[in-house]
Amino acid sequence: MPRLRFFCVVFTITSLCCFKSIRAEQWNRFRSPGGRVVAEADLPATWSETENLAWKTNLPGKGSSSPVVWDGRVYLTAHTGYGMKLENPGDPAALMLHVICLDLRDGNILWDCPIKPSPHEQAISKRVGEHGYASATPCVDDSGVYAFFGPSGCVAVSHQREVRWRTLQRHPRDRVGSIIVT
Repeated sequence: MPRLRFFCVVFTITSLCCFKSIRAEQWNRFRSPGGRVVAEADLPATWSETENLAWKTNLPGKGSSSPVVWDGRVYLTAHTGYGMKLENPGDPAALMLHVICLDLRDGNILWDCPIKPSPHEQAISKRVGEHGYASATPCVDDSGVYAFFGPSGCVAVSHQREVRWRTLQRHPRDRVGSIIVT
């Protein structure tokens, strides 16, 4: 799973940084603006540490969300502290969720907004171990970024890192996925 996340982040960031026709668009949600699942640009077929890579950044935690882009900023979600390894997940009380903002030009982390999980958060399992506690792709608009963390609910964060509001999932025992619609 970490390689897949790396592949998705590198592909999206390389595409957005290197190609003018994509850079002009706001990549505000999963599967591109409008959910078209296409990018109208000539994208590279290969990349490596030295080829077609604009930048690379170490993230503070694990996650499997896709990046979204708004006004020169990249937004991702991650989790830290618990469930990093299925075999030895650690202490559930150490779990922390994150909404992260990076600079599209150079990959520098502009801010990291930690979010305390719900007391009803899922215990580690094979599925959670494979996907993590930060699986849903956030979405973004003029007012901020919105992230969904399963039983820990939905959070709205301003472009300046301020938590604007948060809701918890009504039925935290339901294990059905959800999406955020902008």
